[in-house]
Amino acid sequence: MDALTVDDFTALQLLLKLLGALHCLSRHVLFHGMASPEEIFTAFPASFHPNLKNLLTKILLEQSPAWRNDVLAKQISLPQLVDMDWRVDIKTSSDSVRRMAMPTCLVQIKVQDDPGLCQSNPVESTVMVELSKETLETMLDGLGKIRDQLSTVANK
Repeated sequence: MDALTVDDFTALQLLLKLLGALHCLSRHVLFHGMASPEEIFTAFPASFHPNLKNLLTKILLEQSPAWRNDVLAKQISLPQLVDMDWRVDIKTSSDSVRRMAMPTCLVQIKVQDDPGLCQSNPVESTVMVELSKETLETMLDGLGKIRDQLSTVANK
């Protein structure tokens, strides 16, 4: 294989800059959900060649759905809640007299790992949590705040 000349090296640098710019443009279009030529045209500078702008816009519009699906398919997600069960228990014996007959809440949560991480069948695991009345009240207060924040975001 022949050695690269200065002209080859310069052309390679320009090609890498072009690919980087196209990558940034396609990410910008996907991130902002641009779905019309007019929206994509705003991403180009005013002095950009009109024919090249039209060609790139056409390619972006044709390929965006496939690229968006690829991104969503490869996205890592948190475990998903499959099932939850709870019950209230009263301890009838303890090494401490003051802890006798104290109600506790036992929460059993079944979660499913992201199937993309497992390569085949998703793995389910069960988590058991024991909560005192005070801890349960704190958790319910926190969940109420989360609910309120989600409602605020959903109403925007």
